Amino acid sequence: MEIRLFKKIYLYDEVPSTSDVAKDLINKCDENFLVVAKNQSSGYGRKGNHWHSPKGGLWMTAGLKSLKIRPNFTLFTGIVVHETLTNIYPNIDFKIKWPNDIYANNKKIAGIISSAHPKQDFHLFGIGINSNVTEICPQLVDKATSLFLESGSMVSNNLIIEEIWNNFEKNLPVFLEKDFSFYRDYLLENSFLINKKIKVKQVNKFIEGKVVDISELGELVLERDNFGLIKINSGKIIFRNI
Repeated sequence: MEIRLFKKIYLYDEVPSTSDVAKDLINKCDENFLVVAKNQSSGYGRKGNHWHSPKGGLWMTAGLKSLKIRPNFTLFTGIVVHETLTNIYPNIDFKIKWPNDIYANNKKIAGIISSAHPKQDFHLFGIGINSNVTEICPQLVDKATSLFLESGSMVSNNLIIEEIWNNFEKNLPVFLEKDFSFYRDYLLENSFLINKKIKVKQVNKFIEGKVVDISELGELVLERDNFGLIKINSGKIIFRNI
């Protein structure tokens, strides 16, 4: 597997987490790299939340050197993943759940995290996709799905990896030049939360409302009963009305 964006690709059968491997590598590498594992024993997503990542899935973290820091890199990467999966599976209606998940059939199928590491001059992008996962564990069966379960067929993980990062590389200059506002319409069109009533958990409060828009800065815009509009730039979605 060769991807123009990366100087080095590290392939593992199993690691605790590709993110942890990447965090170690940024202290040793001076060029772009990609870490891919067939299985993660201790995978995690946004804010350290556990991410069940069995064999068959696609678990990877990219390290990009000297990348200009921009807000909304997670949203941008989610759009890239959504567009890529839609191109490969045009018959599956994928949706983007703000701020970092991809859904299919009202269930989570992929997650994205990103983090800046200015001391090492690296930015890390973690992507987990339930690709060839043939069975969802009982405690997650109502919340998660896979490309295999949605399509009925296996897919080449290498193909998905190559397509995602080639698409990322193609769109990155546009994102860096025009910021998130250029992709806002795409996100609105493919939003999982638009027009849904949700509850957002923040540090010491809950905010409830109906999602009516996404701002040009990538903020979720909620309409609250008797309180007007409020913009949300962080928080955990703990309730949704599907």
